[in-house]
Amino acid sequence: MDIIGNVVNNLPIIGPIRQQIVKEFKKNLDVALGSQVKGFLASFNRVAVQRMVTFILSPENTKSFSKANRGLVENIISRPTSSFFPDQDLSIKFIQDSWLLFYKIDKKDVKEILDIVYSAVEDKTVSDYIDIDEFLKSSPTALNVVSRLTDEFLNSPEGRNYSELLLKG
Repeated sequence: MDIIGNVVNNLPIIGPIRQQIVKEFKKNLDVALGSQVKGFLASFNRVAVQRMVTFILSPENTKSFSKANRGLVENIISRPTSSFFPDQDLSIKFIQDSWLLFYKIDKKDVKEILDIVYSAVEDKTVSDYIDIDEFLKSSPTALNVVSRLTDEFLNSPEGRNYSELLLKG
């Protein structure tokens, strides 16, 4: 396209007419050659991927790729854990934006999503998918969160009402 643009730009034609010629020429060229270019790229990609796989899996390159993988793992391990997470300002913005998005969702869409989830889950509980006790044993943070949320609920007016209903039987 740059070649065509340069040729047309050198013609003694006024600016807007020249731009229109270039635009129409590009559009018609795309219509005429689009399928041929797509076919070429598809076959070229296939050959390129096959060559890449052969190159990667060749015994001569195993040592080089092992060394590269080791370097990658060493780099990841040497980094402080905090470098894998966004800074506090970005985290807060993400949380705020997520809540804003949540509040803007149409109730009809939420109902549709929940219907899909409930039909897939049916009458199964969380413990049908994961071992809750094992999860809480392996994650002290999760255990602290569950304990804190349970305490907050039980100390709330709703939690006290729920406790009273349970005691009344």
